[in-house]
Amino acid sequence: MLDYKYAKPEVDVWVAAACLYVMITGEFARNLQGQNPFVAVLQNDAVPVGDRTSAIPQPLATVIDRALMDNREIYYKSAAEFK
Repeated sequence: MLDYKYAKPEVDVWVAAACLYVMITGEFARNLQGQNPFVAVLQNDAVPVGDRTSAIPQPLATVIDRALMDNREIYYKSAAEFK
């Protein structure tokens, strides 16, 4: 079971990047392959934006990809930094 009680504000930046990814590509950032979406987020890496579409500028794709990277630390610590 996951405990969201200690989620930090930068998690909102990750969620914003995931929503932006869907708006740009029309697909989820993870390959769900019939998995529960929550399990897929925990077990699968994000598919780079450029693998889904080449219709957006590379700098924007890079920002979104960085925001969705799976690391111990979230890449962007604030909405202002993500902006």
